[in-house]
Amino acid sequence: KQWYQRRVHGGLPTLLKSMKLYTLLLCLLILLLVVEAARKPKKPKGKPKPKSKPKGKPKPKTKPTDIFKKYTKERKGGICWWDITRTDCAICKQFVNAMPCGYPLHNYCYKKSQQGCPQVPNYKYTLSTTGYPCYWDHEDLRCAWCAPGAYQCGPGSKTGPDSSLGSRCDRGPSSVCNGVVGDCRHIPMCHVDATCAFKDKVAGRSVFQCKCNKGFFGNGIQCANEDTGAVGVDPNTIVTVKATFSRDYYDKNLGSFPEPSDALVKEMEEINAECTAKFSKCQTNLNVTMKG
Repeated sequence: KQWYQRRVHGGLPTLLKSMKLYTLLLCLLILLLVVEAARKPKKPKGKPKPKSKPKGKPKPKTKPTDIFKKYTKERKGGICWWDITRTDCAICKQFVNAMPCGYPLHNYCYKKSQQGCPQVPNYKYTLSTTGYPCYWDHEDLRCAWCAPGAYQCGPGSKTGPDSSLGSRCDRGPSSVCNGVVGDCRHIPMCHVDATCAFKDKVAGRSVFQCKCNKGFFGNGIQCANEDTGAVGVDPNTIVTVKATFSRDYYDKNLGSFPEPSDALVKEMEEINAECTAKFSKCQTNLNVTMKG
């Protein structure tokens, strides 16, 4: 009994020490877990979903011709620069540095430049697809007006006046579209009241342009008198007039001007009025002498 009590009393301190050590280790473990948890970054809170905006009216669709609105005042009523006998072209706004477009964009104006208006076929080199004499037929005015230094393309189903997009110009050389430089030195067809004059140098090449003489206005291919508006006609133009007279008819009327001829006089006056109108393609000078 005395031995048992000694063993019991002797082992108690050892047991208490073991429990303290165990408790200390447990506390250290818990502390390590807390520190480790504190090191981990917290997951960011998700951003709140943006509130859906109320649906407004859909934006109107833009048209290819909207780019001309800034420069175009009226789509019709202006003299066409590429054919001054026509008055169905656009009128440009003032003070916006605008220019009237050539055919087929003749109902619009655009920012002034040395090129044609956008949407004119091959517009970098073509000002208008019609209105200029064709280099292979100077009487045919269905060919393209070219930008300075550009080449007027030749006839054919691809680039000629009968092609789907009409006549056009290109950068050259002549082999590109079987063309020639589209100026008055290479296509000598200035109006009778115009002169082929130097305009500019492009890529080292001199470019010439038909220019109406003093007292006339127009594009150089067509020039109208500033006072009358009549387009001059080459004085060498041959006009054939066919008339039939009857000697017997005059004898019956004792040599006086026959009454039925009033209809003839009226027709002559109508022709004269048409040929003396503004931008007319003909010219007349009618003198009527009355006796009696």
